[in-house]
Amino acid sequence: MSQHKSINHLRKGEMATITGYLAGEVPIKIYEMGLLPGVVLTMKQQLPFNGPVCIHIQDNPNAIALRRSEADLILIESLS
Repeated sequence: MSQHKSINHLRKGEMATITGYLAGEVPIKIYEMGLLPGVVLTMKQQLPFNGPVCIHIQDNPNAIALRRSEADLILIESLS
């Protein structure tokens, strides 16, 4: 059974669906980047020393880099 966790808990290559947000007030840039509930994403890279995470949204050719603090706000359900 899958459990809800944040993007930071994904490993490289793992896929997940966004299920919601941790905080009541999410920065508007999260919405502007297309990180909405129901979106399927793949973890591409987690940089060391508390660096950003790089994700890829399904059907979008661009990669997105998020600060770890921003990635913690986004709840996901793992697909793999």
